[in-house]
Amino acid sequence: MEEQKGLGNEPGALVLNVTSTYLSPVIRLRLRKVLKKKGITPYALAKRARLSLTTIYRLTRKDGRFGRIEAETLDKICGVLKCEPGDLFERV
Repeated sequence: MEEQKGLGNEPGALVLNVTSTYLSPVIRLRLRKVLKKKGITPYALAKRARLSLTTIYRLTRKDGRFGRIEAETLDKICGVLKCEPGDLFERV
């Protein structure tokens, strides 16, 4: 935290300085890598997990970025791949 005068209601108030590093995702989905390792295509996963192909493609981006993933979707994917949810994520 930095002390900055003239900000807030009082002179000398403490202000939390947020930088863009806090806005970038730190958790990536490894689904694409796991599928390749197991020899399963996104199409096959979609069929076996009874999920839309759009959902699977959204979760298999090259850079591992994802907006959100429903617990039910994660459960279905883990059921097909016989893995734990932690196997599908990495912290960067």
